[in-house]
Amino acid sequence: MRYNKIFAMVILTIIPIAILVALPSIRLSVPQPGQYNIEQLWKATIVNPDNQTYIVWLEGKVEEASHGEVFWAQSDSFALPPGTKIVKYRDIRVLQHRSASGYERIFEQTGALPEGNYTFTIWLKPFNITDVINFQVQLPGAPRLVSPKDGSTITVPQPIFTWTPPAPAPTGRLSYEIKIVEIISGQTPLQAIQANPSWFQQQNIQVPNITYPLKAKPLDKNKTYAWQVVALADGQSIGRSEVWMFRYGPTPGGEGKCKCIIDSVKMDGNRLVDLDNELRLGHSSQQHTFTFFGHCEGENCRGIANYSHGVYLDCVPKGSGSKRGDGSQFGSYSFNAQFSNSVPVGSRYLVSLRLDCLDGSFCTRRFYVSIQ
Repeated sequence: MRYNKIFAMVILTIIPIAILVALPSIRLSVPQPGQYNIEQLWKATIVNPDNQTYIVWLEGKVEEASHGEVFWAQSDSFALPPGTKIVKYRDIRVLQHRSASGYERIFEQTGALPEGNYTFTIWLKPFNITDVINFQVQLPGAPRLVSPKDGSTITVPQPIFTWTPPAPAPTGRLSYEIKIVEIISGQTPLQAIQANPSWFQQQNIQVPNITYPLKAKPLDKNKTYAWQVVALADGQSIGRSEVWMFRYGPTPGGEGKCKCIIDSVKMDGNRLVDLDNELRLGHSSQQHTFTFFGHCEGENCRGIANYSHGVYLDCVPKGSGSKRGDGSQFGSYSFNAQFSNSVPVGSRYLVSLRLDCLDGSFCTRRFYVSIQ
């Protein structure tokens, strides 16, 4: 009898101690809206309130509302010391995994989930403690072309190409690539963009527009071109626009009747730039304002003209712009340029100026800026 009482007292003493032991907890981080990679789902915060280190492992399951389980994985075991531990995909080693039919190839090629409504469940083993998040994958749409309008005729040699960004906004760094090709007789715009060499192509565009560069291969009059824009996130293509076409040609009324003249260029308001010699500037971060003056002469030359400029360092564009104005009068166009003090002394910038009259005639002047 005495033995039974002692045994009962030991049991009663152990049970409250066991109840006081706090179990670890796990909480998933909700990914940012947009495109999800499998790696993004494994970010979790684990809290071990006890004063001892446990050996644990993770299991995770992704379910899609219409297709059920599409992915499951189990990690290798790892040590969970007292305190807080943030776990990311790169911190663990996947011991085994499985994917639903059709999804395995998608994961292998892109590592991302296709569009759908998902639930991600994670278990902290061997405690069988879990957390669940629900999220939606909605892939960004392709950029939509805005101008020049499909089938339109443009008359300026440096047209501005514009398009809309993809929506919803993708995760990662967004950039664009534009491609322009000549359409050969008998081709559709799509056939031309797929088969013909690039007339002009520009990558790593940071904004949804670009002015046709002064240094690019000039567009040929009375030729038809196709153009397309590709959106990229962190260098990976996320969508291609439809293909539009435009024709480049002079406006009605003839060609070459106007005389285009760039009269002079001034820097910072009053310093006249000698266009026949190199402009030498000190090594500084000062921003300079250049103004060039020009006009169009000749019969019926009144109307809109286009002023444009480009600044290049070692053939790499460092700035460009354009302005439309009344080219029949003595007009001016100003722009700012900063010649970076981070480039070596002796570096040379090329500044290219252009004035286009209404009838398609144009004139250009170029000068170099050297950093002393």
